[in-house]
Amino acid sequence: MAPTAALVSFSSSPSPLAANTALAISPLATAGASLLLSSTIGLLLEKNTKPGHALGASLITFILQAVLSNFHLIPMDSPAYDACWGKVLPASLSLSVLLAVAAAGSATATAAAAPTLSPSAARPSQLSPLHLKPWRIMETPLWKVTIANIFGAIGALLGGLLAFQLASHYQTQFTRIVLAKVVASIATTHIGGSINFFQVARAVGLDQEGQGLLGAVAGADIFLMALYFAALLGIQRSPAGTAAFLRHGGLDKGWGKESGEVGMGKANSRAVVSFTSSPSPAADDAASRETAAVISFSSLLPSFVALLLAFAAGEGGQWIERKVGVPGMAAGTITALSIGVFGLLRRVSPRFFALVARPAKNLSSFLFSLFFAAIGAGASLAQLVQSGPVIVALMSLSLFIHLITTLGGLRVYNGCVPPLARVAVDEAVIGSNANIGGPATAAAMAGSIDRPDLVLPAAATGTGGYALATFLGVVLFRSLTR
Repeated sequence: MAPTAALVSFSSSPSPLAANTALAISPLATAGASLLLSSTIGLLLEKNTKPGHALGASLITFILQAVLSNFHLIPMDSPAYDACWGKVLPASLSLSVLLAVAAAGSATATAAAAPTLSPSAARPSQLSPLHLKPWRIMETPLWKVTIANIFGAIGALLGGLLAFQLASHYQTQFTRIVLAKVVASIATTHIGGSINFFQVARAVGLDQEGQGLLGAVAGADIFLMALYFAALLGIQRSPAGTAAFLRHGGLDKGWGKESGEVGMGKANSRAVVSFTSSPSPAADDAASRETAAVISFSSLLPSFVALLLAFAAGEGGQWIERKVGVPGMAAGTITALSIGVFGLLRRVSPRFFALVARPAKNLSSFLFSLFFAAIGAGASLAQLVQSGPVIVALMSLSLFIHLITTLGGLRVYNGCVPPLARVAVDEAVIGSNANIGGPATAAAMAGSIDRPDLVLPAAATGTGGYALATFLGVVLFRSLTR
């Protein structure tokens, strides 16, 4: 995903309060310290308190940073925040791929230990789509995430059409042609991510309407995107919110008991430790020890190696993107590099690979929280107000229609397919995330919700969205201006 925060300036004049307090130390040091502190607080509250678990570390860190920055206690624009987009988020994606490689290895070992398991009885996530019969492909995570992503893209286009029609009748701030440019750019970013937003903005001429308008739309996009991601995590955590839209998917508790698949939520955290059909107390103890592993002395070297390889893969993927000159290919390249590096490590030294993979979940979650903290720090409420109610309303309506179409469409879809092919809430939120944020944020979120099996489908689906979103945005613009 492109470092959007680096393209949009959220700086504001510091107040005397800021000059006499935090900012008087050093803007860069203050920004870096606030990122680390807010992320740590968010993770601790999520783990140790019921309200924190309900909100999630991402939303907590976003709120903390937004409050601090809007009271001018920390800067709204800093190289530290840009680094979270350009360095931390790609590394979080790579660590999520590490979890997927570890999970695939555990699943393979489990399958090898049970040679009597027939292909028809194997879990869909254990089988490659190339080895499945056509009707079994519908049971794979890649298919399910793709279906959710397709519904999300349809919702973004419908939201754009509806927003344009309503704004054409009830606002006078923008001419019809400028409104079409804004709506097309918004719909595009809700299909493939922010990189497509800037591509379509240039293609339809939104950048020629002045940097003020382009910056206002981009700023509202960042702010509302973070809120939407937090809402997705809330839906994923809330059974009541899920039941309002989705029928039971293939990974609910009832299906898990029948097929041996682990359930959602806490059960999935055990899946990285032990892929057994019925987690034992030993697995519970192992899952508890995993949290402490990040800070234990014995895990310092594996943690360092995991971070080093993850940041190297992130840098390598972005370097290849710059050399090739194809915007949006970094996420796919990072995924491929991570699969190669961690797969080679697993083959050369399985025991050391297991040590490296052990703290990956916590490290990935911490990096993802840093990313949300950076977004929160740049979320200027004043900038959002200055963007105007029209832009905020257009983008909010587009997001709402996208969400309703995604979840409502999946509810209908789940009623028309066999139980094993139904899309569960995890696949739904990852597919939607791939629409709004792109492959990097979707894959990172898959790792943060303890679903390493969705990391690669998220990256693949998001990359496909990148490839199509710009074309669809230009087509939408032309249809609105006929």
